[in-house]
Amino acid sequence: MVFRKIVLRFFALTVLLIGMNFIYVLFFLEQDLQHFAPIVNSIRAIPKDSKILYIGESSNVTISLEDLDQRPISELLNEHYPSLRIAQLTQAAAHAGIFKTLLENVDPQTEIETVVVTLNLRSFNAEWIYSGLETPLRKTALLLEDRPALMNRFLLSFKHYPAYTEKERFDLIQSEWEAQDLALPKNFPYKNVIQWRDAVDRIGLKNARGERDHKRTQLAYEFISSYAFRIDLKNNPRIADLNDIIDLAKKRNWNLVFNLMAENTDMAEELLGPELLSIIRDNRKLLVDYFTKKKVTVVDNLELIRNADFVDKEWPTEHYNQHGRRMIAANLAQAIQKFHKKDYAPVDNVHFFNDCEGQLPWANLHTLSSKQAASGKKSSCTDLQNEYSINFRFPFEQLPDKARNKVHVKMMVQGTTFNGETLLVMDVRRKNGEHYWKSVALNELTRQKKDWQTITHTFDLSPVHSDGEFIEIYVYNQSKKILYVDDIDILFQ
Repeated sequence: MVFRKIVLRFFALTVLLIGMNFIYVLFFLEQDLQHFAPIVNSIRAIPKDSKILYIGESSNVTISLEDLDQRPISELLNEHYPSLRIAQLTQAAAHAGIFKTLLENVDPQTEIETVVVTLNLRSFNAEWIYSGLETPLRKTALLLEDRPALMNRFLLSFKHYPAYTEKERFDLIQSEWEAQDLALPKNFPYKNVIQWRDAVDRIGLKNARGERDHKRTQLAYEFISSYAFRIDLKNNPRIADLNDIIDLAKKRNWNLVFNLMAENTDMAEELLGPELLSIIRDNRKLLVDYFTKKKVTVVDNLELIRNADFVDKEWPTEHYNQHGRRMIAANLAQAIQKFHKKDYAPVDNVHFFNDCEGQLPWANLHTLSSKQAASGKKSSCTDLQNEYSINFRFPFEQLPDKARNKVHVKMMVQGTTFNGETLLVMDVRRKNGEHYWKSVALNELTRQKKDWQTITHTFDLSPVHSDGEFIEIYVYNQSKKILYVDDIDILFQ
């Protein structure tokens, strides 16, 4: 009898909990998701026909203020696979543990074939593991974890996530720094991070006058904190999270790629010598070997990017300018050819075409108009309010050396009047900041008629062959008359 009562009560409790979970999902879950986990909207927005998913942190989207091309790495990757839809998920400060939860929530019905997971070396260090950002990240992930929704909400209410005080965080980080032996040669005087940091702080880095350089000393301090550690394959939580992602990829039948991001090894060696660089390289080898044995494609970008292409100069990050992001995307694109060989289209940085339909990230996209078009539905409209047409901008230094002699420009134009106030312009900014500016009046290139017509012109690049930095090509209309531009074709030779 007693046993029967227990069974009935257990059954009643189970029914009650199932009912409560149903009510919570029906009426309250969405509100909580929008409040605590808005990243769910990005997950839901992944197009069903996506073939590649790129998941990362701020390294994907951070730009330099001087960048003309502000596309994230995921979009630059798409240049190499124009026939494929590439989706992206970006969560600032995220790491493998967060990526795992986000990937578990990707709709299984999507057509994703390849998943690219950002592998950030710094995310394995103690400062990141016990970061103050870990609390909001874990709160975001908690409601998305693979459990009944009501249970996740209870766990959220009872703070089932890391919520260390600043003192607790400090103590945990200090404990790891003190406990781990850096395993450097015996003649290296410091055994752990604390000893090394204290020595740098005490001695300091010197400038050319032999005086303490406070900025470089602080930067060296930060580099030690970020990179002076040895990855423990058994105990580092990132390894377990990445192994879970491997299991998920197998279950979903995804090609899995770990994209190891570039670190500023130039600055690491300049500030702290070969010892820190050797630790960075050892950790890279450990990760590459470990995950390659598990049949994961690991793209090694660790030393791909030079110091000049890092955005942040006062602390170590994986934030790159447009040149750096392009290099990462190109290296990644080559590595995943084996999964999408027939769709791979190498970017040669020689021939560019824009049909003015708004698909390419050229400047002055606000000039696109559907009033006239030589092809498609849109063209670039210049008039009294918009004197500059859609604008081709490109880092001159990324052009192959053989393609820096001349540039051929061809485009379609339509207007009521062509005169000396309507110009085709090429502007090359030199490395010293000066500009090499050349133009030709459209009335020298066109016939006086209202229909669409083709104009062509060749600009000489030899004066800036070796010192050009950025090049721009556009139409400059000062005539106060409407002029439409379409189908811009640019070829460097």
